[in-house]
Amino acid sequence: MPMTEARTAAIILAAGESRRMGTPKQLLPIRGQPLLVRTLSAVRDTRRFSDIIIVTGAHAAEIEFLVKSHSGRCVPNPAWRKGLSTSVQAGLANARAHDSSIAGVLFVLCDQPELTRRAIDALLDEAQSHSTVDLVAARYGGHFGAPVWLRSSAFSLVATLTGDQGLRPLFPQFGPDKIRGVDLPELAADIDTPEDYARHRSR
Repeated sequence: MPMTEARTAAIILAAGESRRMGTPKQLLPIRGQPLLVRTLSAVRDTRRFSDIIIVTGAHAAEIEFLVKSHSGRCVPNPAWRKGLSTSVQAGLANARAHDSSIAGVLFVLCDQPELTRRAIDALLDEAQSHSTVDLVAARYGGHFGAPVWLRSSAFSLVATLTGDQGLRPLFPQFGPDKIRGVDLPELAADIDTPEDYARHRSR
C-alpha cells in the first residue's frame, strides 16, 4: 500500500534558535539553496506524504517567508524555548487535528544537509515492509537517529518527552520486534556550529 494511502505526514522540526550557530541555520545556503528548502524539497519530492508540516519557533517570520512558495504549511510552537520535545509534540498534535486517521509520521530535522529523497524513501519502505514495527529510524555512527518514523499506535509516547532531546528517549522503550534501523551513514553530518558549516562547505 502506498504511504499516501496509509496517510502518513512529514513533520519538519525548524523551531530552534540556532544559538551555537549565531544565525538561523535553517536559512544557511547549501549548494545554492537554504538548508530548510533543501530539506523541504527532499520531503516533498517523495510524493508519499498526505501532509507536510514545518514547525516554527525562534525565527518563524523568516522561515514562513522563505517557504511560502513551497509545499507544506507552517505550524508555530509557542513553547520552542523549552526544547525540541515541544516541537515534536506541537507538530504531532497539529497533524492529528488536521487528520484524525493519520497512520504514521516521519519526524525530520532541518540541519542534515545530506538528507535526500532516497534516504526518506528507504525509511518509508522499511516502515511499509514491517507491519508490526512501531518505529523506524536512520542508523549512523553506531546508533539510531533522525529522521524517525513513528506509527500511530505509538503516538501516545510522544507526550512523555521533555527537554531538548527529541525522540531519542523513546528508542529504548521499543523491543527488537518493534524498532528497525536503516543504515544511512551520510546523515551523520549535521550543521550546528560555524565550524560544522565551514567543514561542509569545504567538501
